[in-house]
Amino acid sequence: MSPSSTSRFYYPDSQDIHDRDAFQTFNLIRLPEYLGGIANDTSAFRAYSALDLVSHCYITYRTDDGRNHRIEDPCNSSGYRALDGVAIHPHEKALKGSNTGALPQLDLSIDENGFLLIDPPTFTREENGVVGVGRDVSDEDILAGSKILLDTYSAGFPDSVIVPLTFDAGHYLHFVKPGNYNKSSFEYYHPTSRLDVISLQVTPNSYCIKESWTPTSHGYTRESFGVHDQTIFYEIRDDIYDYLYFDFCLDGHWYKIESTVSFEKLSKIVIDEFTDRNDD
Repeated sequence: MSPSSTSRFYYPDSQDIHDRDAFQTFNLIRLPEYLGGIANDTSAFRAYSALDLVSHCYITYRTDDGRNHRIEDPCNSSGYRALDGVAIHPHEKALKGSNTGALPQLDLSIDENGFLLIDPPTFTREENGVVGVGRDVSDEDILAGSKILLDTYSAGFPDSVIVPLTFDAGHYLHFVKPGNYNKSSFEYYHPTSRLDVISLQVTPNSYCIKESWTPTSHGYTRESFGVHDQTIFYEIRDDIYDYLYFDFCLDGHWYKIESTVSFEKLSKIVIDEFTDRNDD
């Protein structure tokens, strides 16, 4: 298998073509090069259950760059990180008490002839996971995976782009999606309140000058406030539920933040994590 490729197989008996079912179907993935898929050992491979935790549809590893090499569920469009099988939107995958909604996985080893082998799994949520239910992963392990994603992103983008791994409010980076034309997206979650999602989008913008730039409106009443020499624009959507849009410039990049957290909390995050840090 070449880096960034996938193949489907069946466990426990890949030769039994009569008794196979979705609960025995797994995806073998060789990670892309930037996530270590070039290594010639088991670290380059992942073997996850091919059954989505909520819809129970077959899920597929997407190898095209536009999908950011993630595992997708065609039935409800949500997906999982290829690096560790953790759900991109954990609040959608919290099924039957699963802590994180991570995909069940199989542990791999290599024999003396170079063949990949499956180590005998323990199908509990705390170990290899339960097919169709999920696998528990600690917040520390998720954060370690997030740091790998952020480090690989940072290696290919300008140092001037500020993307924190965590916010003081308790949110931590959960998903990184490098986009076309350097338009990148980042999702932050709170470990005890999975619905408090903070979405960050960073886009190079030659018109993004502090003194004169005004962002495109989101269709709601626009307000602004100043911090140091920085103008922070914001809009509040209050027709259905409070939804905040924050827009500001940093070093020629347009930062767009969307969230349902309170105005006070999001304002503090923007000031503490971006404006003050950039001013220093």
